[in-house]
Amino acid sequence: MKLRVFSGHESADTTLKYYMDLAKVISLDEKEISVLEARRNELFNELSEINSQIKASQNSDILI
Repeated sequence: MKLRVFSGHESADTTLKYYMDLAKVISLDEKEISVLEARRNELFNELSEINSQIKASQNSDILI
């Protein structure tokens, strides 16, 4: 409860989740970090493609 108050979270569950996620990140080794970075890049590329498709769709709607 003291940690919840210190962190400013209304819910102890939020505090627990935040610090559990933080503990996971701190314990990663270089290989695991590399895997996460590669996945982040894949997701970034996928999101860019989705955004391009949405923009193209919106532009084609304007032309019709």
